[in-house]
Amino acid sequence: MFLIFGINCEEEGKRKKDVLGTNPKKENINALLWGNSLFRHICGKDEEIVNYDLGIEPFNLIAGGKSEVELIKIFKLGINGDILLDPLKDNCTYISNYISNSQKEKGKILSPFGYNCINSLVGEILTNSKEHLGNEYSQYFITGFFKKDIGEINLSFINFGDTFYHGIKYNSKDIKETLNEMIKTYKMQNGEFSEDFTEEMFCTLYALQFKISREYEKNGEIRGTGMKAVFDFFFSLKEKEKINPTFTLISGNTKIQFDINDKKYYNKGILIFNDNNNFFKEQVRKNIFKLKNFFPGTIISLNFGIEDSWLKEIEKND
Repeated sequence: MFLIFGINCEEEGKRKKDVLGTNPKKENINALLWGNSLFRHICGKDEEIVNYDLGIEPFNLIAGGKSEVELIKIFKLGINGDILLDPLKDNCTYISNYISNSQKEKGKILSPFGYNCINSLVGEILTNSKEHLGNEYSQYFITGFFKKDIGEINLSFINFGDTFYHGIKYNSKDIKETLNEMIKTYKMQNGEFSEDFTEEMFCTLYALQFKISREYEKNGEIRGTGMKAVFDFFFSLKEKEKINPTFTLISGNTKIQFDINDKKYYNKGILIFNDNNNFFKEQVRKNIFKLKNFFPGTIISLNFGIEDSWLKEIEKND
């Protein structure tokens, strides 16, 4: 699929939206794209696919950021439907309420424990994303849906700004020395990086590890616990019928993906994709690989089912 979105200024106060490209050939993927994505908000409903029963309940697009290039305001001038421009706290609450409401047909809602789990997940991802995006350009979107037939939740965080690699190597003075030592050690053991495993891939994986952060302080508090909290959440999930929890991260030309069955690669905040638990040895290619196209920022997407421990029966005062 190839899509280009443009906003052209024709007259003062008026903007024209252009979407060019080729729709996916698979009808269900096409329906998902136009029924639950940024294009649903920019272009409205596509009459050719509006009646396709996708069986999902999408939530409103959430947007934020601190970029000098005010992409959000530009989009808002021509967006169809609702868009939330709320503080971090409200973003977390909105998503938790959405998930809670999705369970009402079953006579259940999120318990205080369930709210805490979802709020913590969303808060950690947003906080970590903002930290890595930098200040020169920083915008984020959150979208997602509930798949009603099997009870699966999708949450996707689309962040425009620095990639993990650029943020940790070029915009993080304190950790640059440590990172360069890691790169030097890798090259001593393996030789130069290759097309199959690039320096960007190595640094992106390194940036995800516990206590690694672009805001690392040599003589103070060590930052970088955010992704550990996210990974702890993910690997605590249970596989359900027809639902295999999955995690995907795309940053620059690097893609990292794993599912609940890859738990063996995660140990005490360290995520290493080989059986030796050795950061400097070859990583399993199905879990980390190079993409042909570059993404200017980071995408984090999770699919998972609702845990029974998160729910409680609806009471009269709920």
